[in-house]
Amino acid sequence: MSKGKQITLRLEVTDEFCDDIISIAEEGGINYWAESLNFNGDHRWTESEASSEKAPRKTFELTHDLIRFGLRKVLGDYIMELNSQLRSEIFQAVSENDAGNVDVSGADVIVQAAVFSEIVYG
Repeated sequence: MSKGKQITLRLEVTDEFCDDIISIAEEGGINYWAESLNFNGDHRWTESEASSEKAPRKTFELTHDLIRFGLRKVLGDYIMELNSQLRSEIFQAVSENDAGNVDVSGADVIVQAAVFSEIVYG
């Protein structure tokens, strides 16, 4: 059996795609573990409770860069806690530039991957 070789894929992630993921996350994907600090139309959030006793609550802003970083963690760094079907759905949505194929669970995973570099909640 021959040994496989790794390949690198480049996918374009549009600002519109990121905006859609942010909307999905804010409308139900992350609100079970995060609270909105949205006072001036920005997308600032904080953890409802700290993820561990040793760490303070994280505060973060949902930006295009944060969503792209989360996608790199999910699709490139291969977070092991993520089931393959959800990873496939996210990959398909990115490759087709259609965030409508990402549900609240997918948006939640993308944000958690960006904020924590792992899946902490749910």
